[in-house]
Amino acid sequence: MVKFSRSCANVGLVGSAFDVEIDDSEKVAELKDMIKAKNPHKLAEFDHANDLHLFVAKAKSGKWLDGAGAAAVTLDEFEQPHGSDGIVLKKVDPMLYIKNAKHFGENFQPGEGQVHVMVATSEQEQLQTSLWLVSGSIDNALDTKGIRCKLYRLVGERLGYYVRRVGGKDIAFWYEDKSLRFHVQK
Repeated sequence: MVKFSRSCANVGLVGSAFDVEIDDSEKVAELKDMIKAKNPHKLAEFDHANDLHLFVAKAKSGKWLDGAGAAAVTLDEFEQPHGSDGIVLKKVDPMLYIKNAKHFGENFQPGEGQVHVMVATSEQEQLQTSLWLVSGSIDNALDTKGIRCKLYRLVGERLGYYVRRVGGKDIAFWYEDKSLRFHVQK
């Protein structure tokens, strides 16, 4: 049993880094509880630590993010964290131990100026208990005649849909190469 300090930062909040000291034999679920307790004002709207989503904050090179790298992490239109091309964010499994190789490993040694965990919160996921949500993609949609019309009809059968607004525009259907991507909910 070794206690280490994990440096954490909130996604989308510049200068939000803070330290949490936790035993490496604890599960990630305990780390979530400690993060919630350490940030009572920033996370007051979330009733449970389960509403927090944790991500290992590493660059593709395997190095931990620094403050600037953590500040560059933002939420996309689906409220998932993304960094620049050199940043890889892997969601942390709350059922695994902190020392698990997927997270920090047995020989984790924190360094000065490093950020180890990115914390994301999602109000949308709290609301989904009473909503239905469909996200997905249709491959080769550009080659399939009438697919967008059929998709609109499918959505209409659910008696309405909510189109998410991002940056002042509606994002419910969009193309990525030949795939039609969609995100609708009621």
